[in-house]
Amino acid sequence: MIATDPSALPGVRGALADGWRAFAGIWSALAAIGSTLILCAIAAESGWLLAGTLLAAAAAELVWGLGVLRAGRMLAPRLAIAVSVVVMAAATALVFARQIGWVPFAVLVVLHWSVALLAAVRLRRLRAASAYSAGSGAPASPRPGATVIAVTAAAMVVAALTTPALANTSAGEHAVPHGTSHHAH
Repeated sequence: MIATDPSALPGVRGALADGWRAFAGIWSALAAIGSTLILCAIAAESGWLLAGTLLAAAAAELVWGLGVLRAGRMLAPRLAIAVSVVVMAAATALVFARQIGWVPFAVLVVLHWSVALLAAVRLRRLRAASAYSAGSGAPASPRPGATVIAVTAAAMVVAALTTPALANTSAGEHAVPHGTSHHAH
């Protein structure tokens, strides 16, 4: 007999919630690291003042992303929203000043918009948890299987977004094509 009632499937809701929590934290971290790569590639083709600013932003995003990976949850969600808005505004200014192409711009916006959205969800959950403080204790860690799937999915999506953005920068255009021999035999 096939069960059609979700309550008849023990653990399914818990597994989905675990998977989502794991994906949200890991996605935020990997999005920040992907953005770091794009900002570094843009800095490589910029003047020293813009390059310094972009490298400082990239370093901050890298530190935050590694902190999120270590903590297993989003850190400083209000700050993440603010930084995401600033980077999206800066990317918009850079694309209209013809400093970056449309692909790196679109990827930076998608990565930062998604982090801002996940940070807003985290803030809402924190507010709800503080309003309902009857349940004490930390939330359970995600199941290992959910974490592995979340890491794999997030890494694949970030790589799929970041690779074309990097290829559409000056550094990417001057990179050696893959699959070609560089030595005479």
